[in-house]
Amino acid sequence: DDGDFSFADVSAMVEAVETVVVAVKEEAHEVAEAVMEEFQEANESNFHYLEMGLTRNFSILPGDIIAVAEGEGPLSVLGDDVSVLTLDTGKMETGSVPLSAYVLLLSAVVCLSSIGPLLKVQDDATSCMKIVWRMTGTSLLLLPLAGYEVYTSGFPKLTWAQWFTFLLSTTCYDVSSLAFVISLSYTAVGNAVILSNSLALILLVGKIFVGERVSWIEGGGALIAFGGAALCSKDSTDSRGDGSNALLGDALAILSALGGVGYLIFAKSSRSNMSMYIFMFLTMFVGSILARFFQISILGETSTFDMNYRHGFWGFLMPVPHRLPLEFVIVIVCNLCGTMGYVRAMQYFDNLVISSAALMEPVTAEFLAFGFGVSGLPGIQGWIGNALVAGGTLAVIYQDGKGKSPTAP
Repeated sequence: DDGDFSFADVSAMVEAVETVVVAVKEEAHEVAEAVMEEFQEANESNFHYLEMGLTRNFSILPGDIIAVAEGEGPLSVLGDDVSVLTLDTGKMETGSVPLSAYVLLLSAVVCLSSIGPLLKVQDDATSCMKIVWRMTGTSLLLLPLAGYEVYTSGFPKLTWAQWFTFLLSTTCYDVSSLAFVISLSYTAVGNAVILSNSLALILLVGKIFVGERVSWIEGGGALIAFGGAALCSKDSTDSRGDGSNALLGDALAILSALGGVGYLIFAKSSRSNMSMYIFMFLTMFVGSILARFFQISILGETSTFDMNYRHGFWGFLMPVPHRLPLEFVIVIVCNLCGTMGYVRAMQYFDNLVISSAALMEPVTAEFLAFGFGVSGLPGIQGWIGNALVAGGTLAVIYQDGKGKSPTAP
Protein backbone atom coordinates (compact mmCIF):
# COMPACT_ATOMS: atom_id res chain seq x y z
CA ASP A 1 0.00 0.00 0.00
CA ASP A 2 1.02 3.64 -0.50
CA GLY A 3 0.79 4.22 3.23
CA ASP A 4 3.28 1.45 4.12
CA PHE A 5 6.96 2.06 4.68
CA SER A 6 9.33 0.20 2.43
CA PHE A 7 12.68 -1.18 3.51
CA ALA A 8 14.35 1.62 1.55
CA ASP A 9 12.37 4.24 3.52
CA VAL A 10 13.34 2.71 6.84
CA SER A 11 16.98 2.48 5.74
CA ALA A 12 16.96 6.13 4.68
CA MET A 13 15.49 7.19 8.04
CA VAL A 14 18.11 5.20 9.96
CA GLU A 15 20.87 6.73 7.85
CA ALA A 16 19.50 10.23 8.46
CA VAL A 17 19.37 9.62 12.23
CA GLU A 18 22.93 8.29 12.19
CA THR A 19 24.08 11.40 10.30
CA VAL A 20 22.39 13.65 12.87
CA VAL A 21 23.96 11.73 15.76
CA VAL A 22 27.43 11.97 14.21
CA ALA A 23 27.00 15.73 13.58
CA VAL A 24 25.85 16.31 17.16
CA LYS A 25 28.75 14.27 18.58
CA GLU A 26 31.29 16.16 16.48
CA GLU A 27 29.91 19.55 17.48
CA ALA A 28 29.67 18.54 21.14
CA HIS A 29 33.30 17.42 20.98
CA GLU A 30 34.32 20.80 19.51
CA VAL A 31 32.44 22.67 22.26
CA ALA A 32 34.05 20.48 24.95
CA GLU A 33 37.48 21.24 23.45
CA ALA A 34 36.61 24.96 23.49
CA VAL A 35 35.78 24.72 27.22
CA MET A 36 39.09 23.06 28.04
CA GLU A 37 40.93 25.49 25.77
CA GLU A 38 39.42 28.40 27.69
CA PHE A 39 40.67 26.93 30.98
CA GLN A 40 44.08 26.34 29.39
CA GLU A 41 44.24 29.94 28.21
CA ALA A 42 43.27 31.00 31.71
CA ASN A 43 46.57 29.44 32.81
CA GLU A 44 48.65 30.96 30.02
CA SER A 45 47.25 34.46 29.53
CA ASN A 46 46.60 37.36 31.88
CA PHE A 47 44.31 39.30 29.59
CA HIS A 48 41.03 37.98 31.05
CA TYR A 49 39.66 41.34 32.15
CA LEU A 50 40.59 43.03 28.89
CA GLU A 51 39.23 40.17 26.76
CA MET A 52 35.75 40.37 28.26
CA GLY A 53 35.43 44.09 27.60
CA LEU A 54 36.59 43.81 23.98
CA THR A 55 34.41 40.77 23.33
CA ARG A 56 31.18 42.28 24.71
CA ASN A 57 31.67 45.63 23.01
CA PHE A 58 32.66 44.47 19.53
CA SER A 59 31.99 40.68 19.45
CA ILE A 60 35.63 40.11 18.50
CA LEU A 61 37.23 36.97 19.92
CA PRO A 62 40.58 37.28 21.75
CA GLY A 63 42.37 35.17 19.14
CA ASP A 64 41.11 37.42 16.36
CA ILE A 65 42.58 40.52 17.97
CA ILE A 66 45.99 39.47 16.69
CA ALA A 67 44.68 39.01 13.13
CA VAL A 68 43.33 42.56 13.18
CA ALA A 69 46.53 43.89 14.74
CA GLU A 70 48.63 42.29 12.02
CA GLY A 71 46.47 43.84 9.33
CA GLU A 72 44.99 40.61 7.97
CA GLY A 73 41.88 41.02 5.85
CA PRO A 74 40.41 44.29 4.58
CA LEU A 75 40.71 46.13 7.90
CA SER A 76 44.44 46.84 7.82
CA VAL A 77 44.27 49.87 10.07
CA LEU A 78 47.17 49.32 12.40
CA GLY A 79 50.19 49.39 10.15
CA ASP A 80 52.85 46.76 9.51
CA ASP A 81 54.95 47.06 12.64
CA VAL A 82 53.33 44.36 14.77
CA SER A 83 54.87 41.23 13.32
CA VAL A 84 56.21 39.98 16.65
CA LEU A 85 53.10 40.79 18.68
CA THR A 86 51.20 38.01 20.44
CA LEU A 87 48.71 37.99 23.27
CA ASP A 88 51.12 36.01 25.40
CA THR A 89 54.22 38.17 24.93
CA GLY A 90 52.20 41.34 24.74
CA LYS A 91 55.17 43.59 24.07
CA MET A 92 57.24 44.54 21.06
CA GLU A 93 61.00 44.67 21.39
CA THR A 94 61.61 48.37 21.10
CA GLY A 95 63.97 50.80 22.71
CA SER A 96 61.87 53.28 24.63
CA VAL A 97 58.11 53.66 24.89
CA PRO A 98 57.00 56.75 22.95
CA LEU A 99 54.58 59.26 24.43
CA SER A 100 52.04 58.31 21.75
CA ALA A 101 51.84 54.80 23.25
CA TYR A 102 50.72 56.23 26.60
CA VAL A 103 48.17 58.40 24.79
CA LEU A 104 46.87 55.33 22.92
CA LEU A 105 46.49 53.33 26.12
CA LEU A 106 44.81 56.21 27.96
CA SER A 107 42.43 56.84 25.05
CA ALA A 108 41.54 53.14 24.91
CA VAL A 109 40.67 53.12 28.62
CA VAL A 110 38.56 56.29 28.27
CA CYS A 111 36.80 55.08 25.08
CA LEU A 112 35.72 51.71 26.46
CA SER A 113 34.88 53.23 29.86
CA SER A 114 32.56 55.70 28.13
CA ILE A 115 30.17 53.09 26.75
CA GLY A 116 28.21 52.55 29.98
CA PRO A 117 27.79 56.27 30.77
CA LEU A 118 26.88 57.09 27.15
CA LEU A 119 24.21 54.39 27.13
CA LYS A 120 22.69 56.11 30.17
CA VAL A 121 22.86 59.45 28.35
CA GLN A 122 20.79 57.93 25.51
CA ASP A 123 17.43 58.96 26.94
CA ASP A 124 13.78 58.13 26.11
CA ALA A 125 14.57 54.57 25.04
CA THR A 126 14.43 51.22 26.84
CA SER A 127 17.60 49.27 27.61
CA CYS A 128 16.66 46.61 25.08
CA MET A 129 16.07 49.22 22.38
CA LYS A 130 19.55 50.62 22.99
CA ILE A 131 21.08 47.18 22.42
CA VAL A 132 19.06 46.69 19.24
CA TRP A 133 20.34 50.05 17.97
CA ARG A 134 23.96 49.32 18.92
CA MET A 135 23.95 45.88 17.31
CA THR A 136 22.23 47.16 14.18
CA GLY A 137 24.67 50.06 13.88
CA THR A 138 27.67 47.77 14.40
CA SER A 139 26.36 45.27 11.83
CA LEU A 140 26.04 48.11 9.31
CA LEU A 141 29.65 49.05 10.05
CA LEU A 142 30.79 45.44 9.51
CA LEU A 143 28.62 44.83 6.42
CA PRO A 144 31.18 46.05 3.82
CA LEU A 145 33.93 43.94 5.42
CA ALA A 146 31.73 40.85 5.57
CA GLY A 147 30.55 41.50 2.00
CA TYR A 148 34.17 41.65 0.85
CA GLU A 149 34.90 38.28 2.44
CA VAL A 150 31.76 36.73 0.92
CA TYR A 151 32.85 38.09 -2.47
CA THR A 152 36.37 36.68 -2.18
CA SER A 153 35.72 33.44 -0.27
CA GLY A 154 32.00 32.72 -0.56
CA PHE A 155 29.34 32.34 2.13
CA PRO A 156 30.23 29.81 4.86
CA LYS A 157 28.75 26.32 4.50
CA LEU A 158 27.93 24.92 7.91
CA THR A 159 26.04 21.84 9.03
CA TRP A 160 22.81 22.35 10.94
CA ALA A 161 24.65 21.39 14.16
CA GLN A 162 27.28 24.06 13.51
CA TRP A 163 24.59 26.65 12.82
CA PHE A 164 22.92 25.64 16.10
CA THR A 165 26.21 26.22 17.95
CA PHE A 166 26.48 29.62 16.27
CA LEU A 167 22.94 30.43 17.42
CA LEU A 168 23.91 29.46 20.97
CA SER A 169 26.96 31.72 20.85
CA THR A 170 24.86 34.63 19.55
CA THR A 171 22.26 34.02 22.26
CA CYS A 172 25.00 34.14 24.90
CA TYR A 173 26.28 37.36 23.35
CA ASP A 174 22.78 38.84 23.60
CA VAL A 175 22.52 37.76 27.23
CA SER A 176 25.86 39.42 27.98
CA SER A 177 24.95 42.67 26.21
CA LEU A 178 21.35 42.94 27.42
CA ALA A 179 22.16 42.05 31.03
CA PHE A 180 24.90 44.69 31.13
CA VAL A 181 22.74 47.50 29.72
CA ILE A 182 19.73 46.61 31.90
CA SER A 183 21.97 46.48 34.98
CA LEU A 184 22.83 50.16 34.44
CA SER A 185 19.23 51.00 35.38
CA TYR A 186 19.57 49.36 38.80
CA THR A 187 23.15 49.69 40.00
CA ALA A 188 26.07 52.11 39.76
CA VAL A 189 27.98 52.30 36.49
CA GLY A 190 31.23 51.22 38.17
CA ASN A 191 29.57 48.16 39.70
CA ALA A 192 28.10 47.16 36.35
CA VAL A 193 31.45 47.53 34.55
CA ILE A 194 33.60 45.69 37.07
CA LEU A 195 31.17 42.81 37.70
CA SER A 196 30.33 42.29 34.03
CA ASN A 197 34.06 42.04 33.24
CA SER A 198 34.81 39.43 35.93
CA LEU A 199 35.88 36.74 33.46
CA ALA A 200 39.05 35.92 35.39
CA LEU A 201 37.08 35.19 38.57
CA ILE A 202 34.45 33.12 36.74
CA LEU A 203 37.13 31.02 35.04
CA LEU A 204 38.79 30.54 38.41
CA VAL A 205 35.54 29.17 39.85
CA GLY A 206 35.20 26.98 36.76
CA LYS A 207 38.71 25.59 37.31
CA ILE A 208 37.75 24.66 40.88
CA PHE A 209 34.60 22.84 39.70
CA VAL A 210 36.51 20.76 37.13
CA GLY A 211 39.13 19.82 39.73
CA GLU A 212 42.04 21.91 38.45
CA ARG A 213 44.66 23.13 40.89
CA VAL A 214 44.24 26.68 42.19
CA SER A 215 47.13 28.45 43.91
CA TRP A 216 46.85 30.30 47.21
CA ILE A 217 47.44 33.61 45.43
CA GLU A 218 44.60 32.92 42.98
CA GLY A 219 42.23 31.82 45.74
CA GLY A 220 43.14 34.74 47.99
CA GLY A 221 42.82 37.19 45.10
CA ALA A 222 39.37 35.83 44.26
CA LEU A 223 38.19 36.15 47.89
CA ILE A 224 39.48 39.74 48.04
CA ALA A 225 37.76 40.56 44.73
CA PHE A 226 34.43 39.06 45.79
CA GLY A 227 34.68 40.90 49.11
CA GLY A 228 35.27 44.12 47.21
CA ALA A 229 32.25 43.39 45.01
CA ALA A 230 30.14 42.95 48.15
CA LEU A 231 31.32 46.35 49.40
CA CYS A 232 30.48 47.95 46.03
CA SER A 233 27.03 46.41 46.17
CA LYS A 234 26.46 47.63 49.72
CA ASP A 235 27.59 51.14 48.80
CA SER A 236 25.22 51.17 45.82
CA THR A 237 22.39 49.94 48.04
CA ASP A 238 23.05 52.62 50.68
CA SER A 239 23.29 55.44 48.13
CA ARG A 240 20.17 54.46 46.20
CA GLY A 241 18.08 53.49 49.21
CA ASP A 242 16.65 50.47 47.37
CA GLY A 243 18.51 47.31 48.27
CA SER A 244 16.53 44.93 46.09
CA ASN A 245 17.09 47.00 42.95
CA ALA A 246 20.82 47.38 43.60
CA LEU A 247 21.22 43.64 44.18
CA LEU A 248 19.23 42.95 41.01
CA GLY A 249 21.56 45.24 39.06
CA ASP A 250 24.65 43.51 40.46
CA ALA A 251 23.15 40.10 39.66
CA LEU A 252 22.45 41.22 36.09
CA ALA A 253 26.05 42.42 35.74
CA ILE A 254 27.30 39.00 36.89
CA LEU A 255 24.85 37.38 34.44
CA SER A 256 26.46 39.53 31.75
CA ALA A 257 29.85 38.05 32.63
CA LEU A 258 28.44 34.51 32.55
CA GLY A 259 26.90 35.21 29.16
CA GLY A 260 30.29 36.43 27.98
CA VAL A 261 31.96 33.21 29.09
CA GLY A 262 29.30 31.20 27.24
CA TYR A 263 29.87 33.31 24.15
CA LEU A 264 33.63 32.73 24.22
CA ILE A 265 33.13 28.97 24.50
CA PHE A 266 30.48 28.51 21.80
CA ALA A 267 31.94 31.17 19.51
CA LYS A 268 35.34 29.48 19.43
CA SER A 269 33.68 26.45 17.90
CA SER A 270 31.50 28.28 15.36
CA ARG A 271 34.15 30.90 14.52
CA SER A 272 36.45 28.15 13.19
CA ASN A 273 33.90 27.46 10.44
CA MET A 274 33.75 30.99 8.98
CA SER A 275 35.93 34.04 8.43
CA MET A 276 36.30 36.70 11.11
CA TYR A 277 34.28 39.57 9.63
CA ILE A 278 31.45 37.32 8.44
CA PHE A 279 31.29 35.85 11.93
CA MET A 280 31.25 39.27 13.61
CA PHE A 281 28.65 40.62 11.18
CA LEU A 282 26.35 37.60 11.59
CA THR A 283 26.73 37.79 15.37
CA MET A 284 25.63 41.43 15.40
CA PHE A 285 22.92 41.01 12.75
CA VAL A 286 21.35 37.85 14.20
CA GLY A 287 21.88 39.26 17.69
CA SER A 288 19.83 42.36 16.84
CA ILE A 289 17.00 40.13 15.56
CA LEU A 290 17.07 37.99 18.73
CA ALA A 291 17.17 41.11 20.92
CA ARG A 292 14.16 42.54 19.08
CA PHE A 293 12.29 39.24 19.50
CA PHE A 294 13.07 39.32 23.25
CA GLN A 295 11.98 42.95 23.41
CA ILE A 296 8.61 42.34 21.77
CA SER A 297 7.70 38.78 22.81
CA ILE A 298 9.17 38.54 26.32
CA LEU A 299 9.23 42.10 27.63
CA GLY A 300 6.14 43.22 25.72
CA GLU A 301 7.75 46.50 24.67
CA THR A 302 6.61 48.55 21.71
CA SER A 303 8.96 48.31 18.72
CA THR A 304 8.21 49.61 15.26
CA PHE A 305 10.12 49.16 12.01
CA ASP A 306 10.61 52.88 11.41
CA MET A 307 12.65 55.86 12.67
CA ASN A 308 10.52 56.62 15.70
CA TYR A 309 12.62 58.49 18.30
CA ARG A 310 11.69 56.16 21.18
CA HIS A 311 10.89 52.74 19.77
CA GLY A 312 11.76 52.70 16.06
CA PHE A 313 14.14 50.00 14.81
CA TRP A 314 15.91 52.69 12.78
CA GLY A 315 15.45 55.38 15.42
CA PHE A 316 19.18 55.62 16.03
CA LEU A 317 19.57 57.12 12.54
CA MET A 318 17.64 60.26 13.46
CA PRO A 319 19.97 63.30 13.09
CA VAL A 320 19.34 64.60 16.62
CA PRO A 321 21.93 64.85 19.46
CA HIS A 322 21.01 61.70 21.42
CA ARG A 323 20.52 59.42 18.41
CA LEU A 324 22.76 59.35 15.30
CA PRO A 325 25.68 61.42 16.68
CA LEU A 326 25.64 59.53 19.98
CA GLU A 327 25.34 56.15 18.23
CA PHE A 328 28.27 57.13 16.00
CA VAL A 329 30.36 57.91 19.08
CA ILE A 330 29.42 54.59 20.77
CA VAL A 331 29.95 52.37 17.71
CA ILE A 332 32.89 54.08 15.99
CA VAL A 333 34.78 56.04 18.65
CA CYS A 334 34.17 53.88 21.73
CA ASN A 335 33.90 50.37 20.26
CA LEU A 336 36.26 50.53 17.29
CA CYS A 337 38.82 53.11 18.44
CA GLY A 338 38.85 51.74 22.00
CA THR A 339 39.49 48.21 20.79
CA MET A 340 42.14 49.29 18.29
CA GLY A 341 43.79 51.51 20.91
CA TYR A 342 44.33 48.55 23.22
CA VAL A 343 45.63 46.40 20.36
CA ARG A 344 48.11 49.06 19.23
CA ALA A 345 49.26 49.69 22.80
CA MET A 346 50.11 45.99 23.15
CA GLN A 347 53.16 46.65 20.97
CA TYR A 348 54.82 48.76 23.65
CA PHE A 349 53.59 47.58 27.05
CA ASP A 350 53.88 44.41 29.05
CA ASN A 351 50.65 42.43 29.16
CA LEU A 352 50.30 43.02 32.90
CA VAL A 353 50.42 46.78 32.27
CA ILE A 354 47.63 46.44 29.69
CA SER A 355 45.47 44.40 32.08
CA SER A 356 46.15 46.84 34.93
CA ALA A 357 45.06 49.71 32.69
CA ALA A 358 41.87 47.83 31.85
CA LEU A 359 41.16 47.47 35.57
CA MET A 360 40.95 51.27 35.72
CA GLU A 361 37.84 51.23 33.51
CA PRO A 362 35.29 51.00 36.37
CA VAL A 363 36.77 54.02 38.16
CA THR A 364 37.01 55.94 34.89
CA ALA A 365 33.40 55.04 34.12
CA GLU A 366 32.32 56.37 37.53
CA PHE A 367 33.94 59.76 36.88
CA LEU A 368 32.60 59.92 33.31
CA ALA A 369 29.07 59.10 34.47
CA PHE A 370 29.36 61.83 37.09
CA GLY A 371 30.68 64.26 34.48
CA PHE A 372 27.81 63.42 32.10
CA GLY A 373 25.33 64.01 34.92
CA VAL A 374 23.82 60.50 34.81
CA SER A 375 25.20 59.13 38.09
CA GLY A 376 26.74 60.23 41.37
CA LEU A 377 30.17 59.29 42.67
CA PRO A 378 30.39 56.24 44.95
CA GLY A 379 30.88 56.57 48.69
CA ILE A 380 33.91 55.48 50.68
CA GLN A 381 32.73 51.83 50.67
CA GLY A 382 32.42 51.96 46.91
CA TRP A 383 35.96 53.27 46.41
CA ILE A 384 37.39 50.67 48.80
CA GLY A 385 35.36 47.97 47.06
CA ASN A 386 36.60 49.05 43.63
CA ALA A 387 40.19 48.94 44.88
CA LEU A 388 39.71 45.46 46.38
CA VAL A 389 38.13 44.08 43.21
CA ALA A 390 40.90 45.56 41.07
CA GLY A 391 43.62 44.29 43.41
CA GLY A 392 42.10 40.82 43.78
CA THR A 393 41.55 40.44 40.04
CA LEU A 394 45.10 41.64 39.39
CA ALA A 395 46.40 38.94 41.75
CA VAL A 396 44.43 36.29 39.84
CA ILE A 397 45.54 37.38 36.38
CA TYR A 398 49.14 37.92 37.54
CA GLN A 399 49.33 34.42 39.01
CA ASP A 400 47.69 32.93 35.86
CA GLY A 401 50.29 34.50 33.59
CA LYS A 402 53.31 34.26 35.92
CA GLY A 403 56.06 32.29 34.36
CA LYS A 404 54.13 31.75 31.12
CA SER A 405 54.92 35.07 29.47
CA PRO A 406 58.49 35.95 28.52
CA THR A 407 57.94 39.59 29.36
CA ALA A 408 55.85 39.13 32.48
CA PRO A 409 57.48 40.26 35.71
